[in-house]
Amino acid sequence: MNFEFIIVHKSGQDEFILDILRERLREALEANLNDVEHDALVRMVQATFERTRLPIDASMQRALLAFKIDLPEETSSLRTVVDEFADSLLVAPIEHVVKFEDPLLHKELAERSEELFVLELKLRRVLSVIYLHAYEIEPYNLLREEKMKPQPENSPPKTSDMQEVWENEFFHLTFKQYGGLNQRPEIHKVPELKEVMKQVGTYDAFCIELDRKPILYSDDAGFLAGLRDLTHAIETMRNCVAHYRRPSQKLTTRYNNDLPLLHKALDLFLEKNRQDWEDTLDNGEWTWDTATRKAIEQVMESARWDEEDKTIKLPLCYSDEPRIEKIVANRDELVSCLENIATEVFYANCSINDDGDWISECDENSVVEDVLIKYEEQLAKFFVPKDGVEKNDSN
Repeated sequence: MNFEFIIVHKSGQDEFILDILRERLREALEANLNDVEHDALVRMVQATFERTRLPIDASMQRALLAFKIDLPEETSSLRTVVDEFADSLLVAPIEHVVKFEDPLLHKELAERSEELFVLELKLRRVLSVIYLHAYEIEPYNLLREEKMKPQPENSPPKTSDMQEVWENEFFHLTFKQYGGLNQRPEIHKVPELKEVMKQVGTYDAFCIELDRKPILYSDDAGFLAGLRDLTHAIETMRNCVAHYRRPSQKLTTRYNNDLPLLHKALDLFLEKNRQDWEDTLDNGEWTWDTATRKAIEQVMESARWDEEDKTIKLPLCYSDEPRIEKIVANRDELVSCLENIATEVFYANCSINDDGDWISECDENSVVEDVLIKYEEQLAKFFVPKDGVEKNDSN
């Protein structure tokens, strides 16, 4: 593996600069349990070019030297060896050092790039869900109320350009901007203030409008607010990857801590919405609505109509034996019993939100009436005695 450096050193020293470099490399190798012979060490350190500067004071003459070190991949603690060697270069007669080619850094940044690619596309997916849900029109202008604008701001992407590559405005934000979403730009100009007042009409409504966020749905707004704390270290790491810089150990630690947290937040958001999607069928009916309707249909299909007593025996345990039956003697009793069954089945299947509340309410009357439509003619004949008066509890 080749690692390339440029150093500035005082020239004209008694000791040859390459010998100094080789000795410092040997020390780094041996400190990390690597044995190296002199001939191998000579081959490991090779100059690529040198440029000497001629100062006014000849005693202060300096030279710029570019060199590379070639280390076997099997070198023990390779990264530590390179780092300790680089640290050793900051000692006289060397005054300055810059490291360039670094295959270990290349590998590290390539891995980070893969991580960031997956993360940022997932983040863009979530943001697209949030803003497409909030704005029903102009899907290529989702940031119209936002302080953050697509980059470059003086030449934002055109709708046709985004359409051509199946993207939206979130593909044209810097990573830093993600944490600043759901913030409207402040209004400073009097004409703009007058326009807002004109639209809302009252002072109280005017104050509310000034404080309004672009995204009002509480779950989505809360998610966006949480991005600010989770994206800083990731943004800094992304800049290192984009500009081929080596991240510090402190940054790496923060990045490794925040990356799974942001993934978890994104996964929870997507899982919640995926669950909601799985709760629907092709006809758009919620699963709990389907279960409720089918339960009422099953009860009516299994009902026993007693022509002699003019009663209907309804199975209350409509899936398992033995059956428990409810006897109804008129239509009101039938509807009441079916509505109780509908309510029980609905809430046994309905999902609960993060606050522990049902995400939907049962409309038991509508469910029962829809199922009874096919039985209306039969019910009209069944519950009306010979005198033409429908049988009920008061008769």
